Amino acid sequence: MKVQEALHGVLIISESALLIIERALRIFRTLTWLKAKPPAYSYENLLLVFSLDLKDRQGKHAVITRNQRVHFLTTEAGVLSSPVWGEGSQLKRYWLSGARRLGIRLEGSRRVLLLGLAQPAQPDTVAQVASEQTVANAFLKKREYFEAVVERPTKRLTLRALFPKGRPPTEASVTVSSTRKVSRLPVRLGKDGRARLSYTVREPLLDAVYSMRWAW
Repeated sequence: MKVQEALHGVLIISESALLIIERALRIFRTLTWLKAKPPAYSYENLLLVFSLDLKDRQGKHAVITRNQRVHFLTTEAGVLSSPVWGEGSQLKRYWLSGARRLGIRLEGSRRVLLLGLAQPAQPDTVAQVASEQTVANAFLKKREYFEAVVERPTKRLTLRALFPKGRPPTEASVTVSSTRKVSRLPVRLGKDGRARLSYTVREPLLDAVYSMRWAW
């Protein structure tokens, strides 16, 4: 009986060991699959900064600058997208650094500029791209807005607005499309007499529109 009991115990231990090994193999296969699975996006934004400079009190002349630091996650041609939308003439002039303009893709009311790096991107490549667009007749109303859409995973997003001397905003806020959250923004006055708005968020919500709104 003792021999049979011992054999039975050995069998139980062996079965338990086999179960542990099978589970370990399943975990290993899952981790290997997750590691081999390609990222959902070819690149992420480490930094995305939009700045609006309103040059005159009527809102007829403005300059929008965009500074973007990109981290590529896959091997690809190195193509970035830059949405453009709004009233007036949004692309009266356009200057670009760190990439070249490839073309425009229409997405509903938006135009998406396709920007190409000088050479294909490899995983962990970090690129810096800056652009400046001159806008005409786009901010003519008493209530206006300046916004950015988060198309890719982004570490930090910043929106800034600089107002002409003598016409500061009387009130300002930021809204987030996906949550309908509204946050009031303080109006700050610079040494040059021009009012400023600034908003920064870390890890902004994907596919959300962050809209800086003001009355002036």
